[in-house]
Amino acid sequence: MCFASFWGTGYAQDIIVTKDSKRIDAKVLEVNISEVKYKNFSNQDGPTYTILKSGIASIVYENGTVETFTGQVPAAASANSSAVVVSASLMEFDRMSDDEQEKFLERTDREIHEKFHRGSNLRKAGSGLLSSGLGLGGGGLTLMIVGLAVVLDDYTDYTTVATALTVCGEVLFGIGQALVVASIPLSAVGGATKNSAQNDYKRKYFGVGYTPSVRLNVYGTGVGLAVHF
Repeated sequence: MCFASFWGTGYAQDIIVTKDSKRIDAKVLEVNISEVKYKNFSNQDGPTYTILKSGIASIVYENGTVETFTGQVPAAASANSSAVVVSASLMEFDRMSDDEQEKFLERTDREIHEKFHRGSNLRKAGSGLLSSGLGLGGGGLTLMIVGLAVVLDDYTDYTTVATALTVCGEVLFGIGQALVVASIPLSAVGGATKNSAQNDYKRKYFGVGYTPSVRLNVYGTGVGLAVHF
């Protein structure tokens, strides 16, 4: 490890340069024998990140001092399969938005991240279909109402146009309803997969989480099947 200082250059943040040439704008909190702890410079109230020194080429500090990492970290630390580890409390994790959780999991646990990402994409696809379906359905319903209004008012000169509007409206309304129906399983499966990934993370790192279960409930008026994720 070596140090160098550069004068006349202004830095607003610490810059961590990894051995694969990635640049991280950071606020370095601690440098110990095997790790460097830091906050993202653009989100200093967010989670604390930990990166192994074995994955760092150099750090350019705010005052211009450059710390170069050339030595080996202890074997116990080097045995870690991931160069970057993130620490966050359960409360911090729960407070993150879906996008923040996805970025967090990408750095923390690739396997859980892939599951979360898959569920998130399915849910977004379902939301997109739902929005499109509602839009087409609303537009189709409007055309149907206009067409029927013209027919009922007995505007003979516009009967053909009114019929065309009604037919187009029915087609658009039908397509819209089909998209709404198609969005339901995508949203349900996507949401369940994403929630399952969140629970996997909580169970793995904090020992808490919900276990998916299927319950058969008997009521006075019938039988209900409930799936809990």
